[in-house]
Amino acid sequence: MRVRCLIALGVAALAALARAQDTAPPVRTLEERVSGLHGKLAPANARLRDLYERVGAELAAGTRAVLLHREELGPAYALESASYALDGAPPDAPPEAGARGVAAGILDRRIAAGAHRVSAELVYRVRSGPEGAPRRLDIRSSYAFDAQPGAVTRVTLVTYDRGGDAADEERAAVRFELAVEGGASEGASAEGGAVRP
Repeated sequence: MRVRCLIALGVAALAALARAQDTAPPVRTLEERVSGLHGKLAPANARLRDLYERVGAELAAGTRAVLLHREELGPAYALESASYALDGAPPDAPPEAGARGVAAGILDRRIAAGAHRVSAELVYRVRSGPEGAPRRLDIRSSYAFDAQPGAVTRVTLVTYDRGGDAADEERAAVRFELAVEGGASEGASAEGGAVRP
């Protein structure tokens, strides 16, 4: 009796296993389906990637920062040295030498859209009078700005004399002038800077 039961159970198990194999999709068919979907999605992904790269390159090509320095301090001030930076990186080439009152180019660089900071450290020799010994004057200043995608942002650092009866160190000042070309144009001016004798 036991042998018959075991045989009957074995036959039932084989029948159930055969039915399960008939209803389960073959592994090979699933692999083929996944491969087919990958094949259909690959061209769409390639087109999207190409479009993203082209649009990004066009925006990046037009997004630039230009830093200029215009010297408006009087003849008593002689610029001894200057160092400039955009986001902590110095200019790629030495700055142009400019005449007093004329903006000299410091850097012209391709940048990403968003927040940036320009900074300058200027050292002047100041003469109080024809016979006075020159004194050293350190000016350090920085300015934050937002670059718009596809626009050229011009930041002009202007060193000028505030005038008045104050000492030369207190009269020397820095302001930044901002001009945006190619985006939503806004002009702005900001004063700032730490002057250290």
